Amino acid sequence: MFAKRFFYVSAGVLCLALVMQLHAGSARAQAGSLDAAEAGTGIYAASAGRTVYVASQTSIAGPLDFVRSFSPVPGSSPIASVAATGVSSVPVAVVLQDGSVYTATDFGSSWNLAGNLLSGAPTPALRESWGGLKARYAPNRGNAPSGADRSQR
Repeated sequence: MFAKRFFYVSAGVLCLALVMQLHAGSARAQAGSLDAAEAGTGIYAASAGRTVYVASQTSIAGPLDFVRSFSPVPGSSPIASVAATGVSSVPVAVVLQDGSVYTATDFGSSWNLAGNLLSGAPTPALRESWGGLKARYAPNRGNAPSGADRSQR
């Protein structure tokens, strides 16, 4: 009798675990999430995926007056920052994680690569062997024995 109850409880817990495992991922995927966002005074910008959205508001307590989605941002690096400039010639600027800066013209019909924040001279790095590194930082223990002296040890 006890074994039968234990079996039913175990089967119920297993079924519950399977249902949670199968449906937990799909429930999270239904809600959208923003990659980057900026809120200014009366103008807002956000990105979801590679699409940028801009909205404006004439009064602080009022609804959003103008909501526009732009064409997808070129490049493969994720969007790090998005800014709504409020200037009609360049309404949006986007910075990607690799440092590329894109500006939107014609209200998002095309994107222009303005440059790269991380461009410039590479960081100098010293290429040194492991033996050279040990010789530089190890305490001075005198001269190393020659090959003939090692064999006598």
